Amino acid sequence: MMRHNARCVSAAPVVWAFVLLFVGAHLASDGKERMDREARLIEILRSGAPVQEKDQACRELQVIGTPASIPALAVLLTDKDLSHMARYALEPMPYPQAGQALRAALPQTTSLIKIGLINSLGFREEKEAAPDLIKLLGDPDPEVIGAAATALGRIGTPEAALALQKFRKTAVPSLEAVAAEASLTAAERLLRGNRQADAVRIYEQMQGAKWPIHVRQGAFVGLLMAMPNEAVARIARAIEGNDPVLQSVAISSIPGLKDPNAAGRFSSMLPKLSTDTQILMIGALADCESSSTLPALQNALASPNQNVKLAAVKALGRTGDATCVKALSKILSEADTNAMKKEATSSLERLRGEGVNTELLASMKTASADGRIALIEILASRRATEAVDTLFQEAKGGDGRVREAAYKALGSLGGADNLPAVLKILAESKGEEGRTEIELAAVRLARKLPAENTRADAVLEALKAGNEIPVQCSLLRVLGGIANWKALEAMRAALGSKVPEAKETAINALANWPDSRAIDMLLGEWRSAGTPTQKTAMLRGCVKLLRRGDGLPSQTLVRYRDLLNGAQRSEDKMFVLSGLAEVADPAALELVEPSLRDPQVKAEAELTVLQIARKLVGSAPMAAKGAAGKLWIDAQSEEVRKQAAELFRQIEQSEDYLMTWQITGPYSRMGGEGLRLFDVVLPPETGDQTVRWRDLTISNRAEKPWMLDLESLFGEARMRAAYARTWIYSERT
Repeated sequence: MMRHNARCVSAAPVVWAFVLLFVGAHLASDGKERMDREARLIEILRSGAPVQEKDQACRELQVIGTPASIPALAVLLTDKDLSHMARYALEPMPYPQAGQALRAALPQTTSLIKIGLINSLGFREEKEAAPDLIKLLGDPDPEVIGAAATALGRIGTPEAALALQKFRKTAVPSLEAVAAEASLTAAERLLRGNRQADAVRIYEQMQGAKWPIHVRQGAFVGLLMAMPNEAVARIARAIEGNDPVLQSVAISSIPGLKDPNAAGRFSSMLPKLSTDTQILMIGALADCESSSTLPALQNALASPNQNVKLAAVKALGRTGDATCVKALSKILSEADTNAMKKEATSSLERLRGEGVNTELLASMKTASADGRIALIEILASRRATEAVDTLFQEAKGGDGRVREAAYKALGSLGGADNLPAVLKILAESKGEEGRTEIELAAVRLARKLPAENTRADAVLEALKAGNEIPVQCSLLRVLGGIANWKALEAMRAALGSKVPEAKETAINALANWPDSRAIDMLLGEWRSAGTPTQKTAMLRGCVKLLRRGDGLPSQTLVRYRDLLNGAQRSEDKMFVLSGLAEVADPAALELVEPSLRDPQVKAEAELTVLQIARKLVGSAPMAAKGAAGKLWIDAQSEEVRKQAAELFRQIEQSEDYLMTWQITGPYSRMGGEGLRLFDVVLPPETGDQTVRWRDLTISNRAEKPWMLDLESLFGEARMRAAYARTWIYSERT
C-alpha cells in the first residue's frame, strides 16, 4: 500500500499497487507549523527576494497572516510593484492594525496605488477612514474622487452620508452616477444599522427624475424596505401613476410583500391596466402563489390580447387548481399557436390540489382527438393512475393516434395486474398500427412485477395460444424486452421455428439482449443454420453483444475468432474487425493478422490494428510498439502509416513509465477531513465489491503522454480522496 498526496499521477518505472491520492490544495496545519510558516514568509518580505517570491508570500499571508505580518506588509503598500498584493493580503484581515496600515499609507501615495488603498478601505468598511476619504472628495484626480465616494458609501456612517449628500450637489456630470450609487449604498448601510430615518431621507432624495433609472428603482425598493407598513400603498400609487420606471419596479416588488391581503388587492387592479402592464402584473401575481389571485387570472384568459392571455395561461400553472382545468383544456384544444399549446400543457401538468385529475378525465369526454392525445400525455406526466380505466376505453376507440397515446400511457400508469388486459389487446390487434406501443406497454407492465422470474409467465402463456404470426412476433419482442432467463429459453425455441418471421424476430431480440447471456445461443445458431440474410443478422448481433464488454476477455477473443473464421462476405469480416478493434488485448492483434493479407479487408484490418495498439500502450507497450512499427512500414494507407509513426514515437517516449491506471472516487469526509483522510480506511481498502473503477487514459499532451491529470477528473475541490491502482510485474517479490 502506498499513499501519496497528488494532483496528477506520473507513472513509475516497471503485484498490484494501490495509491491513495489526496485531491485538492494543501491546507496549512494549525499551531506551531503555521506560525513557523508565517515567520518564513515575513522574512521573505523583508529580504531582497525577487518580486515574484514576495508576491507569492503575500498570497499565502492572506490566508494564514496574523497581526505579526502586518508591519512587513505595510512597508510594501507604497511599492509600485507589490502594493496591490500587500493590499490583497491586508484587506480581509479581521485586525484593526490592518486598517490602520492602509490609512497610514494613503497620504504617501498617488494615482492607481491611492485608488487601490481607497478601495480596500471601502471593502473593509473602515469607519475610522471616513474623515480622510471625505477630504479626497476634493482631490484633483476624478478617479480618486470616484473611488473615495464609493468607499464612503460602503462605510455608510451618518458622517459619510452627509458628505455624499453635499457631493451630489457639486459633482461634475461624469461623477453624478457614482455619487448617486454611493448614496444608495450608504442608505442601505444606515438601514442595516437601524438608522431608518436617515436611510429614508436619502431614498426620498434619490427619487428625482434627474437620477439614472437604476438609481431611482433602487431608491424605491429601499423605501419599501425602510417603511414596510406603507409598502402596499406606495406600490399602488406607483402602479396607478404615469411613471413607467417606478411602475415596473413596483409591480416586481409585489411578491415580496408580507401583507397577506396584498395579492388580492393588486389582482383587482388588473383589468384597469394597459396590456403591457397587465402582462407584468400577471407575472407578479403568479409569483405570489396565492389563491386570492385566481379569479383575476381566470378572467384574463378571456383577454382579446394574445400576449395577456398567454401570460395568464402560464400563471395559472403556478397558482391554479381544479377549477382551472376546464378553461385550460379548452385553450389546449382550440389554440392555434404552438406557444399557447405549450403553456397550456405545462400549466395543466403543474396544477395542484384535489380533483385536478378527475377534471382532466372529464375534459377528455368533449375534447377533439388532438385534445384527447394531449390530455392523455398530461395525465401520464402527472402520474395519474386513476386514469387507467379511461385509457383502456381509449385504447379500443376509433382514432388510431389516440389509441397509440393510450397504449403508451398504460405502460406508464398501469400496474402489473393490467398486463393480461394489454396482452389481450395485443392478441386482438390487426395490422402494424400501434403494435410497437402495445408491445412497449406490455414490457413496462411486466417489469413492474417484483419477482423477476415471473415477469415473462403471462407472455409465455399467450405465446402458447397459437396466435397469428404477427402476434407471435410481437410476443417475442415483448419477451426480448423482459429479458429474463425464461424469455431467453423462449428465444432458443423460436430460433428453431420453421416460421421465418419468428426466427428473424428472435434473432433481432437476442442481438439487443441487455447482457452477454444471449451470445452463445446466437453464436451457436449462426454456426449451424440460417439463410444468408439471417446469418448476417446473427453475426452482427454477436458483434453487438461482444461490444458490451461484459464477458471474460478470453471468451471474447474465442468468439471473435469464430466469427472471423466463419464470415464469408468481406462486409461481414469488416464488421467483425470493427468490433475487435475495441478489445485491449495483445492476442487481438494475432487475430487480425490473417486479415492483413486479405486485399478485400486489408484497409479495415490496418485500422483495427492501429486502434488495438493505441489501447495497449499502457498495459502491453511492447506489443503496441511492434504493431505500430509494422504498420509504419507496411500499411497501404498513408494516413495509417502517419498515425502509426506518431504512436510508435509516443510509446518510445513513455517506455520507462507505467501507463495503465484505474481510478475510483472521490471520497469525502467519512471520518476525516483534508489530510486526515489518509488515516481513514475507505471502501477500496475494505474489499467492498460495489466500488467501481474506471480507466485513466493517457494524456493527449504529446510532450508528456505519461501525465494523468486528476484535476481534470475531480476539479479543485478540497478535502476529497481518490484511489488509483495499477498492475506491476516483477520477477522477484
